[in-house]
Amino acid sequence: MGYKHGKFAFPYGRIIGYRKGADGKPEIIPEQAEIIRLIFNSYLQGDSLQSIKAKLETAGALTARGNTAWSAQSIQRILQNEKYCGDVLLQKTFTEDVLTGVHKKNTGQLPQYYIENYHEGIVSKQMFREVQAEIARRNSKSAANQRKRRRGRYNSNMP
Repeated sequence: MGYKHGKFAFPYGRIIGYRKGADGKPEIIPEQAEIIRLIFNSYLQGDSLQSIKAKLETAGALTARGNTAWSAQSIQRILQNEKYCGDVLLQKTFTEDVLTGVHKKNTGQLPQYYIENYHEGIVSKQMFREVQAEIARRNSKSAANQRKRRRGRYNSNMP
């Protein structure tokens, strides 16, 4: 039993929008689901992570830990988290050393398991895919801008 059979601990304490339902599966918390939809919709409408952060803080929206201060990184993680469209990717991280308890990101060391339609999604799969494409588009654009900016700068290696 375990990951291969779809058994895992859903991270309710670290994820906004869900609580444990009567059947043991994730259940949507409507008020928090609105926050998730606001984040996804704002991003697709062209808002930056910083402007979404400002929107959430102005609205007094609470993070998963109950804080009113949001970070761009937490918003980015929400946008990239497949749980919001009802799917689950297992073994994103693993414990490298059980004695120290050090967790590492799984970059191919162990198999990962993707379970579709595990629970009800807050956003549609289509919207989730569009956001992933938009993240990739923005990242490729900023990488090109970084290269352009570096070229024009004075380099200390130059004589």
